[in-house]
Amino acid sequence: MKKTISLILICILLMVVISGCGSTTQNPDKQVEKTDLETKENTEKIVEITWLTFETPGLTAQLYDKIIERFEDANKGIKVIREVSPQDRDAYLKTMYATGQLQDVILGADALSNVDEALLPIDEQVYSLLEDAAVFKKNDKVISIPLSKQVKGNVFYNKDLFKKYNLQIPETWDEFVNVCKVLKDNNEVPIIGGGPDKIWLTGVMVSGPMLTSALNTADPNWPQALKEGKITFNGPIIKDVITRWKDLIDKGYYHEGSYDFTYAQMVDEFFKGTAAMVVNGAWMAAQADKTETSFEIGWFALPDKDETKFVAVDFGNPLAINNNTEYPEEAMKFVKFLIEDKESYGAFLKADGSQSTTKEVVEYEMGPVQKEVLANSSKLTSAIQYIKVKGKDALPPGIVKVTNVAFQNIFIGSSVDKELDNIEAKYRTFLKDKK
Repeated sequence: MKKTISLILICILLMVVISGCGSTTQNPDKQVEKTDLETKENTEKIVEITWLTFETPGLTAQLYDKIIERFEDANKGIKVIREVSPQDRDAYLKTMYATGQLQDVILGADALSNVDEALLPIDEQVYSLLEDAAVFKKNDKVISIPLSKQVKGNVFYNKDLFKKYNLQIPETWDEFVNVCKVLKDNNEVPIIGGGPDKIWLTGVMVSGPMLTSALNTADPNWPQALKEGKITFNGPIIKDVITRWKDLIDKGYYHEGSYDFTYAQMVDEFFKGTAAMVVNGAWMAAQADKTETSFEIGWFALPDKDETKFVAVDFGNPLAINNNTEYPEEAMKFVKFLIEDKESYGAFLKADGSQSTTKEVVEYEMGPVQKEVLANSSKLTSAIQYIKVKGKDALPPGIVKVTNVAFQNIFIGSSVDKELDNIEAKYRTFLKDKK
């Protein structure tokens, strides 16, 4: 009997052992499978692309970071590293390209638009999202896409001062000069200017509304007329524009500190009420709408000589991809996202005070100044700002810098004839070199 019980116990123990061994054998297998899966997930490649941006009072670090966050949430395998260019973006871009350090995606790629093979052609599925007028081809390729359509260089003004002196929005140049005269006669500062390298002071009024309007009024095909010498930089059309602008300087209608103000100081002084008017792009409207001032701000198109027909616009903020990027597919995906994700794109446009360039208009909530810019500018015919014309009609490389320097010289007293003769001579040389 005892032997029988012992055998039964031995059998039971063997069953327990076998059962336990089976359990032990299965669990390690499951653990290995789980570990392999975790290892695979942990070692999955994350692609990092760099995005070169620039910052303004509207285009802030916070704005860019939110856009990147939305993109990364939708594209788990891609990480975007944002970098900020210094103030002289053009020189910086050329240096980065020449030294092989150019970022993968570039915002504001103008300086590389004429450098062969610098930028990767944009996929048709991306640029086909843009309105036709915003698509610019070079050698039958689209190498950048503009993020914004902007009204360039017109007048933000202090409505309270205009009301105080019974001033009406001027519709001709003589009326504009009279507005300046009335303000100065009453010890008010008519115009304030400034900006890095003085381009906002000497370039934004002239190259924005004044020359753009005058050239398009004189000849709708002015780029070709300029190339053929029918229009010249020292001829009557352009000389009249510069002479009228110089007249504002000679009569003391600019704030005396304008030549030394930075861009930010210029805008800040205007918001303080230091001057009645500032000539700036539509991007300032967004800043005006969120800045507390003691007066109401309005906007009007700077008048042409006799009749204001045109408003200067620019398809700006070109977005491009480094032709030598290691990750062209990921970079292209990011570029497409920036114009396809309406929340991100709308936030960018609102901050920049501009309009969308896509076939499907991207709308966003506008403040009163932005609405006024849109309403008043829509009454005029849009014309590409003369220094921003692209493609075969584009100005030869280098001439814009020459004109900016010449305008600076004129502002501080140099002869209009002397400076325009120099621009014309340089233009013909650059044009010959371009061929």
